[in-house]
Amino acid sequence: MPTLLYVRGCLVSFDALRCQPVIAAQISHQGGDHRLALQGNQATLLAAAERALAQVSARQTLESWSLASHNTPLCTHVGVQTDLRWVDEQSRWPGLAALDRVETTRYSADEPPQPQAVRYYPSSRATLKPAQATAAIRYHWAIENKFHWHLDVTLGGRVLSM
Repeated sequence: MPTLLYVRGCLVSFDALRCQPVIAAQISHQGGDHRLALQGNQATLLAAAERALAQVSARQTLESWSLASHNTPLCTHVGVQTDLRWVDEQSRWPGLAALDRVETTRYSADEPPQPQAVRYYPSSRATLKPAQATAAIRYHWAIENKFHWHLDVTLGGRVLSM
């Protein structure tokens, strides 16, 4: 695996494709912290995250509101769990110190509330509070959305992939 950019002291965020123990290990080895999107490609850790974050009470979560596309109100609840006693995956995931849970609901003017899929993030930064986790989510998706828009619109990404 090639050396990453200089990541010492940084929080590195990747989508689920790169949610791999070897990538987490490399980020940690280079002095950075990781926060990776967790999906079904890591089924054992996903199940552990679901169990661990079921213990997080509503008092331990942060609720925030923002506007999504077309000025649709979006409510986000973020919880961070650092008590990982029942997570058996720590030997596979170097530096695993926290699991984050993100629940999002869209509120359209002419439709009932639309809950989105619950998302989980393993992280090596145990000091990340829900407000900081929320900011990290927003930064990640702002970059992700701008990148895909640029690929699709400017570079004709959808045409190139056919």
